[in-house]
Amino acid sequence: ARALGEAGGGFPRHCARPRPVEDARERALASGDLLGIAPAGDPLAVRLRAIDAVGERMQEFAAQGLHGGDLVNAVAGFMATHPDYAEAGASRKDGTAWGLLRDGVMHVVIANRDPAPVSATSMPIPPARKASGDPELPGVAKAYAMHAFSEYFEPQQAVTRIRSYLKNRGWHVWEGADGDASVRSLARVKGAGFFYFNGHGGPVQNKLPDPTGLDAWIYAAITSELADGRPDAAIDALLKKGPALVIASAWNGYTLESDGSHLPLTGKFYGFTRHFVSNFMHFESDSVVFINACGSADNGFIKAFHDAGAGVYLGWVDAVTPEGAAFTSAPYMVDRLVGANAYPLKESPPQRPFPLDKVVADMASKGLKQDSKSGSALGVYPKAGSTAQPILAPSIQYVTVDEWEGLLTLTGDFGSPTPKVTVGGRELNLKQWSNSKIVAELPSS
Repeated sequence: ARALGEAGGGFPRHCARPRPVEDARERALASGDLLGIAPAGDPLAVRLRAIDAVGERMQEFAAQGLHGGDLVNAVAGFMATHPDYAEAGASRKDGTAWGLLRDGVMHVVIANRDPAPVSATSMPIPPARKASGDPELPGVAKAYAMHAFSEYFEPQQAVTRIRSYLKNRGWHVWEGADGDASVRSLARVKGAGFFYFNGHGGPVQNKLPDPTGLDAWIYAAITSELADGRPDAAIDALLKKGPALVIASAWNGYTLESDGSHLPLTGKFYGFTRHFVSNFMHFESDSVVFINACGSADNGFIKAFHDAGAGVYLGWVDAVTPEGAAFTSAPYMVDRLVGANAYPLKESPPQRPFPLDKVVADMASKGLKQDSKSGSALGVYPKAGSTAQPILAPSIQYVTVDEWEGLLTLTGDFGSPTPKVTVGGRELNLKQWSNSKIVAELPSS
């Protein structure tokens, strides 16, 4: 835990902008294949060779027109016949397949979101670079917003908006690089008051030891970190000792042009589960967590975030699509939670910040609580026993003055911490306060 939570990054990073690749070198880069020399029988080489074989078959099945449940069933069938897999299975409903490698590592295949269309703008594959600095951020108003699709990809626009809305209201926001949601970046999420993650995800049957004894299914969300080389000791230990980390295959956004058509390519990445959340991540009591991935309203995943301190968890019941709500719901929600009034879907007059329950009701009235393409609903799950409605910025509804008693009364939504009230830059003594009402002493001067 110390190695993952404190050590620096510097992992290879992967570009996921949808575009065709034209030559063998680019195909190798886009698919994550690396050329190297390993001794005969090297366990890592055996593992990667088996995973690459599954990726190639997945691409072939897709080229034959298979998708969704038919695709993952075919992939699971191939895994079951491969000598390096001990067992395999699939879920048609969730669009996931899984195989337990004979070295004890879990390999997950997620195909519940169709590959994004090819971009009209062809961009070269940029060189891998290190993520920007990630110092420890002070204060409880600490936010993280990230996506796992690497550079030059549409989700970054949503992340940029969320970060700007929060920063403009005084939040300390983690400034990771475009598309950085690596294993170590996730492991350093500590004391968060708001956390947003966008990536691939899906539930799979758990074939590894489960120390929590929750159930036989486990949700895996894919990080931005390629599992294409030899992992360091900390990651390798997590892969082998239990289901905190898995290796996950998914469409990487690239396509290969063949006979006039564009065939999607897969990449292999590390994926994190509820056990990773329990081991490394920590949240403030009234925090908001939004996992923007297919099927993220998973009971085990939700419980892990609640146990790690999260006040309210938001996730999608089924698949979420770019054409539906993947990149609109979360930025709109944050805009209304902090009263930014900067999201394109504006209202007149500008709106003050509102608690989460009122914002969610507003989202439902605007069709932002359901994916318009898949029909998936956005679930909202408060921590058991909690009746508080999180807010991300204090909000004054109206102010009244009692000149005879010398009292200033503010009505609105303020949260539970001890407030600070100033008039003309002068701090006032407080007589009473609650989540919705503050009474301050107003000097006659």
